[in-house]
Amino acid sequence: VPLREFSPMSNDPLLRVADAGAEEISVTDEEREAALRAVLNPDRPRPWLRFWARSIDVFLFTTVVTLLAAATGFAEPSDIPYPTNGIGLTLAVPAAWIFVEAALLLYFKTTPGKWLMNIHLSRSDGAPLEAGQAFRRSFSVWWRGWGAGVLPLLLIGCALAHLSLVAHGKTAWDIRDDLEIKHEPVSEWRVLIAIVLMIGASVAIVEVAGAPEMPQLPSR
Repeated sequence: VPLREFSPMSNDPLLRVADAGAEEISVTDEEREAALRAVLNPDRPRPWLRFWARSIDVFLFTTVVTLLAAATGFAEPSDIPYPTNGIGLTLAVPAAWIFVEAALLLYFKTTPGKWLMNIHLSRSDGAPLEAGQAFRRSFSVWWRGWGAGVLPLLLIGCALAHLSLVAHGKTAWDIRDDLEIKHEPVSEWRVLIAIVLMIGASVAIVEVAGAPEMPQLPSR
């Protein structure tokens, strides 16, 4: 009796592989890369990557606004990046980022920080975000996750968002709009670009707005 017709061996996987054609058992480059990413980079919550992506976005936007203030004279550049000099503008710049981020997500499907950290945002069905979803998410991240830029609220918001990511794999705002966050591997060149951009932005702010003033210690 042929081995493949012998009852105890008829369902053996090795026999099925032996009978399969080349197309059935071959693995494409795309399938191989997908399997490698699944093993080396499982899609788990990455709160720190998301934090740095947000920080890069807000800092670069603050730098652009500071440079525009210096070029146009509509405000003192030193009032924008440093809370001790002008708390109003310091809080207004991250709030203005809500509209810029929503537009970037709507038309480009990413932001500079998300692109550098290789973070992909979409609806659960894989479609791009709609206008209302993009704005609601940007506002929720600014208010509930970023605490409107106010330090005590910022710490509380980040802590609550971290707890939600660990417990549910999503933040509250992503759960509400049924959004998906996917993380791809962050290559060395992406990290290098992020470091160069942050250093360059810091140098530009110091050149235009001056160095931040150190708080004065009370004299005895």
